[in-house]
Amino acid sequence: MVINVEGAIYEEVVTNIGCLCEYADGQAHSKSAEEVEAVYWITSEELLQNPSAPPWTKESIRRAEAARQHTASLTTVKQGKRT
Repeated sequence: MVINVEGAIYEEVVTNIGCLCEYADGQAHSKSAEEVEAVYWITSEELLQNPSAPPWTKESIRRAEAARQHTASLTTVKQGKRT
């Protein structure tokens, strides 16, 4: 499979699943050390600035941030606090 992200061509098979959610509590951990080596808590900006982050991951984060900001603006309007 050929993937074109940000103008770069990648010949890899990638399954990239992103979820937008709110943190409640608990400790982040890997359920399978064979699949996930480590878990890190970082901000969106830290990930976007990381040169080692794959472009498809950065694109998922950009989309999640856009959705988060849109949802936050809708919540603000619903509460009568237009900005």
